[in-house]
Amino acid sequence: MASRSVDVRAPQWRQSVKAGVARGGALMAAAGLVVASLLVALALATHDGGDPSLSTSAGTANISNWLGLPGAWLSDLLMTALGPPVAFALALPLSIALSLWRGESSAGWQRRAVVVIAGVALVGIALTLLRSSAVAGLPAGLGGLIGIGGEAIFGAALAFVPTEGAAIARYVLAAVFAALGTFLWFRGVGWSMPQLPERKALPAPVRPATAVPRQENAQPPAEVRSRPVIADRSATAAPQKKARQESLALRDKYVLRQVIISCTACASRAYDDQDEVTSLLDEVEQKVF
Repeated sequence: MASRSVDVRAPQWRQSVKAGVARGGALMAAAGLVVASLLVALALATHDGGDPSLSTSAGTANISNWLGLPGAWLSDLLMTALGPPVAFALALPLSIALSLWRGESSAGWQRRAVVVIAGVALVGIALTLLRSSAVAGLPAGLGGLIGIGGEAIFGAALAFVPTEGAAIARYVLAAVFAALGTFLWFRGVGWSMPQLPERKALPAPVRPATAVPRQENAQPPAEVRSRPVIADRSATAAPQKKARQESLALRDKYVLRQVIISCTACASRAYDDQDEVTSLLDEVEQKVF
């Protein structure tokens, strides 16, 4: 019996250990994502175009980035590729970390990452359409290299628009790209667009009960009494007479009388002759049967 109980509890113990290890791994991954996101955000916030990087040849003596040389290189690469909107992409690892912390599934994070990057790229193209000139401190302008490429493609298409409407068309196209990029960013991060509160139907107004005007000389209604009803005596049913028993035949009366006489004699003999039981039974059988 002991071996059976151990065999039954062993799988449960293993499953609990596996669940604990998986939960611990999820918490560690969530903490790692949060720390990495904060470090990248710090590197982007302290970005300086004069730090040594891929696009700048400078000495390592005076680095303004708080993460040092790795932070300068990382921020320069991100700014060159996507521009300042790349900071919004950090919301995805934070959202995944929150899901892992709550014990929820983080499946499909690759697709979400692609959607977020696409949204950030569209926002960068919109910013580049609004301002395509160089910006101090940014290696590739407001939208990065992707923004410059998108502006070159759609800017060439805007060349076919008449001069009077070219500026308006550029602003409209930038607004469309910004709206579409924001929508994709919301969907990739896993957030939903704010919805307006639903209007609740107002309850129907309750009409107050109309009060009946009270009359000063009003008298209570008189009670209506029903008239007495006299029953018809002739309609009462007559009492039924008991049916008489039919008379028996003469022979039956004689037989019954003989039975009564015999039984009475046998009863008296039973009280008197209690010692001679056998002879009394024989005599009773002869008289009755």
